[in-house]
Amino acid sequence: MIKISKRLETVASLVSSGNRLADVGTDHAYIPIWLAEQGRIPSAIAMDINEGPLQRARQNVEKYGYEGQIVLRLSDGLDELEPGEADTILIAGMGGPLMMRILTRGRETSRMARELILQPQSELTRFRHFLHENGYRIQQEKMVLDEGKYYTVIKAALGEETYDHEWAYRFGKCLVEERSGPLRDWLLREREKYGRIQDQLTEKGRDCEERLQTVRYYLKDIDEALAAYESR
Repeated sequence: MIKISKRLETVASLVSSGNRLADVGTDHAYIPIWLAEQGRIPSAIAMDINEGPLQRARQNVEKYGYEGQIVLRLSDGLDELEPGEADTILIAGMGGPLMMRILTRGRETSRMARELILQPQSELTRFRHFLHENGYRIQQEKMVLDEGKYYTVIKAALGEETYDHEWAYRFGKCLVEERSGPLRDWLLREREKYGRIQDQLTEKGRDCEERLQTVRYYLKDIDEALAAYESR
């Protein structure tokens, strides 16, 4: 049995059973292999922009005996995936801006999938806004602590949705509503960290007023998210 990290297992856990998978930026093809071993997917297309990672993925697919179930494909983003060829499109471990470019460039293909499983490494606030602005509804989120780092995974599908509060975009409305333990721990750490920054900026005076205002808004969003969390 293949062993994968807590981050990758959390990403894979959001893939709906029975769906044909397209794994964009597959690297070692760990997620398709793990899902195939679990009997969760009938087939997968594992894609990467570079031949090196794709070769490693090919070696792993052959090692675990899934050549007939997992197809390897050299692709820049979604370029080599046909619309309707996958039920689930999974993109993990990339920066948020790169993932937004991939989804925008492959708009026709991504909108034909039943679901998107997305794990952006940066700019989550902007990324959640992007999903809503492009006609996606966030169905579920999970947060995991893996080797000292926090990761957020988003499951989205076509549908209209907006959030009423900016803290919901910053920290994830679904995570707050589901009372995610890792989210609460992370928010408390952020509040402590930025509370200290606020004190330091206050001491420095007017020269830091703009930065201080930004920190105050951030702390306000943290407190609102924590209040919503505790009220559930």
